[in-house]
Amino acid sequence: MVVLEMRVVDSNGNSSTAIANVMVKNNIAPTLSVSAPASVQEGRMITVRATATDPEGDNVTFTINGVAGSSLTVEAPSTNSDTQLAFIVVASDGLNTTEETVSVTVTSKSGGSTGWIALLLLPIVWLRRRKTH
Repeated sequence: MVVLEMRVVDSNGNSSTAIANVMVKNNIAPTLSVSAPASVQEGRMITVRATATDPEGDNVTFTINGVAGSSLTVEAPSTNSDTQLAFIVVASDGLNTTEETVSVTVTSKSGGSTGWIALLLLPIVWLRRRKTH
């Protein structure tokens, strides 16, 4: 609490005093909520969205990987194996910031099993075995 005391004196020497008690509260950082897919296949779009509430009702601004805005959409890069991408989301009320990092797994199109090729070759193997007996 801050106590302000003001004293005023006019040209005749008359004075008056007033006291005001001011309660100063600490500014609390915004509460951040981020949504993003857990995984996405290479070449697909990844959208990261952020929302925030501020206890004092201040306006909140966002950056995602340094880009201003509460939403960011990027294309998942090509990869030979599963890869983790990190997105750093920052919310600021002008005085305090809150940061959250979310990870998205990018899966490779070719990273899966090649079992379907074996299934295609199975009739050839069966016919070959049948002819030799």
